[in-house]
Amino acid sequence: MINSDLFFPETKYQRPATTLGAKAVTIDVPTPTTNNEKHNANASIRAPNDTEVQVPDTNSQNGKGRPSKNQFKLFQKPDPRWKSFLIRDILSPIRACFYPIIFWAGLNVAGPANLLLFFNLTESAVLAAPPYNFSGAVGYSNFAFFVGGTIGLVTAGPFSDWVADKATRRNRGIREAEMRLPALIPFFITTAIGNVIGGLGYQRQWSWPTMLVFGNGLTGLSVPTVPTIAVAYAVDCYKPMAGEIYGRCYGC
Repeated sequence: MINSDLFFPETKYQRPATTLGAKAVTIDVPTPTTNNEKHNANASIRAPNDTEVQVPDTNSQNGKGRPSKNQFKLFQKPDPRWKSFLIRDILSPIRACFYPIIFWAGLNVAGPANLLLFFNLTESAVLAAPPYNFSGAVGYSNFAFFVGGTIGLVTAGPFSDWVADKATRRNRGIREAEMRLPALIPFFITTAIGNVIGGLGYQRQWSWPTMLVFGNGLTGLSVPTVPTIAVAYAVDCYKPMAGEIYGRCYGC
């Protein structure tokens, strides 16, 4: 918190409206374009006499300059529209709850988290009792969650991006949000396997390596994978509401 308050510059920039005649005209945000449209827009334009007219580089100032001292002030001058922004920020997460895709993504965040919480809360009572008798070594069983979660962290993002990119190429360069969803299939399967093995292992007192490796390990794998892909899909569907989606899915 101290690092964010003192060493992160304010990035909100109030752009003045452009004037055309006597009217003030705000600059519209460009609409999203497909990969093919971006390629055509960046290519050179042919004039009627077959001479090439190069498209000017509008991003020539990107990566230049540095934040001013005013941007590091602890208190900034509030935006004149701060009341409307406050109402918007309060109501937007509530409104997002009624969007089916965002609600579904929130369930995919809560499900693996609650599954891990269940095994974490019950492992002491189960593993400390016969026939396991772990006594003071119960805490070491959490390494199974750690290993599974680490594997999930390094595989979920690259794997879902690879699946979406492959589907985009088959679709002639047009990206759809649903192209990311097939990446959930293997992680849904591993989540179900971990849930069944962990539950049956508790009930039938299976060997502890089976319960920890497959039950806790696959549960730990599901925690960073399923929520990551589900929330990324929701953000792809509602990009202007990315902040509200993260707050709804992870905060609630």
